[in-house]
Amino acid sequence: MTPAPSPAIDPHSFAQGPALPHLTLALAVNFASQTLAGSATWQLATPLAEPTEVVLDTRDLVIERVWTNAEGTGPEAAHTLGTPDATLRQALRIALPAGTAAVRIAYRTSPHAAALRWLAPAQTAGEHPFLFTQSQAILARTWLPCPDSPGRRFTYEAEVEILGEEKGQLLALMSAENPQATAPDGRYHFRQPRPTCWRWPRAASTLPRSAGAPESTPSPRPYPAPRTSSGSWTAWCKPPNNCMGSTAGSAMIYLCYQ
Repeated sequence: MTPAPSPAIDPHSFAQGPALPHLTLALAVNFASQTLAGSATWQLATPLAEPTEVVLDTRDLVIERVWTNAEGTGPEAAHTLGTPDATLRQALRIALPAGTAAVRIAYRTSPHAAALRWLAPAQTAGEHPFLFTQSQAILARTWLPCPDSPGRRFTYEAEVEILGEEKGQLLALMSAENPQATAPDGRYHFRQPRPTCWRWPRAASTLPRSAGAPESTPSPRPYPAPRTSSGSWTAWCKPPNNCMGSTAGSAMIYLCYQ
């Protein structure tokens, strides 16, 4: 079985196969275990006319199940994780039968995922923990099975649920249309209608230094007003408290105390 040709060759990515123009993401955030768990559903541009395979980038992900439909029903799709490479890590190869229009992958991250930055309350200016993603340069594959290459762009929608004691306490934000208030049930919905990639830089605010915090903690600076992707590619946290973003990377998810 030969993969369909990729739109471009990226030496830092295993990604091959049909175009994946849209992602539907559903993730549960567990601060106790410092993991994300859920599913990523990649939509193909058109249903396949003939069998092929798609190859995605992964690193330290636990791939639980894979289906060749958006619903996650029926028999599991044939898939394999390749031999680990020191730099690229592992290729996830999924066989796609003719007629496939979507691929759904159930998975969970490692507590040591390099792109997930878990901060303890002592590292913030408040009483709550903090999480943001830092996917640059090729770290998106540590929290999402994806074509981890800037040449692969896609729109997305996402459901993020915060579990445990942090439910109803933390506000989730992404580089998309964002909520403007903390959800009591810990569930947030996002939509990004503009094609993007996980490596695109997300500018942002910094984290105020709390008393006794390490000197490496960023110093305070003014926070901009919240905005959505309708007029900007950037996601901002709401003032006045624990909001932080990457000043030089691709922070795709922010979880902060409002």
